[in-house]
Amino acid sequence: MKNKLFTLFAFLLVFSFGVKGQEGSVGYEGFTPMTGDKIWGEKGKQVLIIFDQGTDYELKLESAEGKVDEQTVCGEAKVLCYAIGGNKHYVKGSVVKENIYISSLLLNGSSNKKSSDSGAGPASVSIEFFDRDGKTIGHEIISLPLADAQWEANKVLTVPENTVSFQIMRDGSINLRLSYLAYTLSVPGSSTDNTLHSLKVNGETIEEIQDEMNVTIPFSYDEPTIPVEFTVHDAASVTINENTVTSPATIPSPEKTSGAKSSSTIVVTSEDGTPKEYTLNVTRATVSSIPELGEVTVGDKIIVFADGEQSYTYPAFPYGTTTFPEVLAKAAGGSTIESITQATIENQFATILVKAEDGVATKEYTINFSVADPIAAQIVGESVVKTWDFNWSQETKANLEADTNWTYDEASDRYSSASEMNGTLMANSKIIAETDGLVFGNNAKGRTRITFGTNYCLGLNSKDVTFQIDDLRAGQLLRIVTKSASSTDARGITATNSNRIAGELTSLEKITNDFEVLTNGGVVIKIAGAGGILVYSIQILDGAPLTAEALSSLSDIKLNGDITESDLALLNAADLTSIDLTRASFIATGLSPLNPNCLVYASKKLDGVKNLVVNGEAEAIELTDLTSKAFNCPIEFTAAATTYTRSFTAAGIYTICLPFDATVPEDVTIEEFSGNSGYTVVFTPVTEIVANTPYLITVATETTVDFKASEGAKIKKTELVSAKGSSTEYEFCNNFVPMINGEAEAGGYYLLRADGSGFGKAGSDSKVGSFRGYIKPVGVDPAKAPALVIGEDDGGATGLETVNTDKLIAYSVDGILNVITSEAQSVKVYAIDGRLVRILQLGEGRNEVSGLAKGIYIVDNRKVAVK
Repeated sequence: MKNKLFTLFAFLLVFSFGVKGQEGSVGYEGFTPMTGDKIWGEKGKQVLIIFDQGTDYELKLESAEGKVDEQTVCGEAKVLCYAIGGNKHYVKGSVVKENIYISSLLLNGSSNKKSSDSGAGPASVSIEFFDRDGKTIGHEIISLPLADAQWEANKVLTVPENTVSFQIMRDGSINLRLSYLAYTLSVPGSSTDNTLHSLKVNGETIEEIQDEMNVTIPFSYDEPTIPVEFTVHDAASVTINENTVTSPATIPSPEKTSGAKSSSTIVVTSEDGTPKEYTLNVTRATVSSIPELGEVTVGDKIIVFADGEQSYTYPAFPYGTTTFPEVLAKAAGGSTIESITQATIENQFATILVKAEDGVATKEYTINFSVADPIAAQIVGESVVKTWDFNWSQETKANLEADTNWTYDEASDRYSSASEMNGTLMANSKIIAETDGLVFGNNAKGRTRITFGTNYCLGLNSKDVTFQIDDLRAGQLLRIVTKSASSTDARGITATNSNRIAGELTSLEKITNDFEVLTNGGVVIKIAGAGGILVYSIQILDGAPLTAEALSSLSDIKLNGDITESDLALLNAADLTSIDLTRASFIATGLSPLNPNCLVYASKKLDGVKNLVVNGEAEAIELTDLTSKAFNCPIEFTAAATTYTRSFTAAGIYTICLPFDATVPEDVTIEEFSGNSGYTVVFTPVTEIVANTPYLITVATETTVDFKASEGAKIKKTELVSAKGSSTEYEFCNNFVPMINGEAEAGGYYLLRADGSGFGKAGSDSKVGSFRGYIKPVGVDPAKAPALVIGEDDGGATGLETVNTDKLIAYSVDGILNVITSEAQSVKVYAIDGRLVRILQLGEGRNEVSGLAKGIYIVDNRKVAVK
């Protein structure tokens, strides 16, 4: 190919003044340097230098007049002198040999025309290309912009195929100064394809071939070289890093360090000798030094370690288990599983060792197993270690009021922090007693809210706020009641160093979050969701195994493992309010006789079990009014149908509370506590019953009433609810557990009188039945209030001040209406339907009224049931 192809370079050097001779190379690398004054020509002359490597491929240049003045300067090189100014307007070049063609042409030149010169328009140079017959086969114009300084540029010209001659024409208004001409002559039939058609690096195809390409290899690649495969034109040759190669070949690998780089040069030379260079950059992948654990399975169950935790406690296996399931694990993020040690009955834990992608860092994860004890040993009772109850005291309110670091919003009866409140919450330089022991973080200005009124709670008004509880022991239970501060955005909490065992992660409703503490130390509570939450209470609970003798006093239990009939015989099933069997592997058939209101939680359907909740859903819940049987819903669920049935033996006024929302049935009146004025407690009719809220219910005759929840309604977690209305002296409380006042001071609360005339002080042997309500004094000495009478609120809350309170008490005994008044007066008696029955002329003191039929009457805005 060397005998067929070569490159000729022509240089035109232009000077308008004399130039001193100088040493050095004039031209391009590979050509003989020419030194001395001879090569520079005389002042006003133009010099064309031709490097000629042989007569076979000579390129002949002519001036406009066809005259060439030449002289030998050095070897075969010649100097051709002629002018390209004045009346000489062009330079023409043509190949000498018939089978040779011009394949490329590069022009470097300048114009002497300045912006101040006369003549319109910019300067230009015209180049025409001719075939062997002298026919024009191409044309190109180079515009030379006006400039105050000499303009220079390289111009690579596209030469049409079959070109044998060219002519460079100047604009008549300028003198054209050509610095040099470079051209290539080629033999017909030689390929000019010097492109890299395809390239694979380490088996991966480079989708787009570019002059510079970048690839990445895995950090784990250990070979000193990387295999490459390529395709080019059949007649082309390839070098990699100046070594001639054929496909497949290799390139050097980067050093074995994270992110190391190497670069290789690939040159493809076409058949006609034209080279094309490509650069291939290789980068070794950056690797992680963090061991990452992926999916972990225990048998056929997937387990998930809590964020930041390396220990997981698996639910206890049934009593008698002799082997544990196999533990399998996958790594993530480029890490690898170094080893897995399986658990045995002797060691009862499995370990997973994960190695990071860098091959150095490791992390060990532990799965703890256990076998359940017999039922008498595995049932635990809960005892309260500490409680934070955010029913703020008047002392706390006074301290908040006196501290400028807290601002008060009257509309919501709420105090907000006016400065950063990290650490312990303070007010008036004193620790806020209700939060003592809680350590807050990320608690900027405005993020803490203390709410009074009807919604006592601690508000954390940012998802970034945290609080920490220290000095906890492994196995303790942390119970936190929360609610989203938004009515549309579900939120909740998470806890470090713990396993969640109850409560949804986020909800719009109140959540009872139960967390089992994993190791001795602290727990940090964080908000789950996009904003703030309300915290109602926090409890730390201890669990200890119960003796068989103590089992009979349990009301709510959780059972693991195999549950046999002999196990159940240890329980006082008739008094149980709930049984959690979701972790039980075998359940005997002897689950009766149960408390008819007992809820049974299970992971699968159990035949013949009433009030069954399977994985959070129940088909039917049927509750019966048995005042001696407690009710408790420890875990909220939904039910397709829910009914509470209660029989009323006579017309009258009663108390009631339900564990679900319901619409008021027909033919009864439901009233909520509105407040009090003196010794008169006032109630207001409602049309909807709210779960866990106590009410008065009035029936006109002996009847049985079914209270029904809507389809799919939630059965709320049982909570103690105190209705206060506008009262600061009394609370109307709900009750789902039969209560005897023997352990409390007599008169500590008020019960509805049997005749419905009012509320009387409870005696030491008084009882409060389940699904009932009672009144508790909170801002008044109960010794000063002999009884409370029921007043009708016929004008809304604002009517409380107008109720005639301390002058009259009415009640019924053995069908006789008794009315006590502090002064003589006339009082009207109305039937429940509004008919005037009598007008009483009362004297001071107690008055007995006989002859009234059994029923409900209104006496001075008070309901009285005559039985």
